[in-house]
Amino acid sequence: MEIEGKVFFPFRGVLSALLIGGGILLILIYILYQARFLTEGPVITLQNEPPVTTSSSTVLITGRAQNIVSLYINGRTIYTTDEGVFSETLTLPLGYTILTIEGVDRYGKRERVERSIVYKPITNEVKSN
Repeated sequence: MEIEGKVFFPFRGVLSALLIGGGILLILIYILYQARFLTEGPVITLQNEPPVTTSSSTVLITGRAQNIVSLYINGRTIYTTDEGVFSETLTLPLGYTILTIEGVDRYGKRERVERSIVYKPITNEVKSN
């Protein structure tokens, strides 16, 4: 609408444009927020850190993996719950072992967690002279 050479916009038109623009902006923000899962890649979190040195021949590895399609411990496939929780008992060889947990997402991105463990059993040898 024009009055005395000045252009005026009706209040309803301005309000409608602001609401539509705001709605589109909120939708774009939500799309970007959800897209972070596509770019984040796999995430592996251990719930209990394995001991650096142990006298037990087995160790329990528990944790949670997010954004994965495959999960491996030392190259062996392991399975998770629907929430991504995993739990595996590993039998350790004598001496030094490197524990490798690797997750792969649907786009081929990889996340790797490595821990070193030394298995040294307790011996009850009595020396006699």
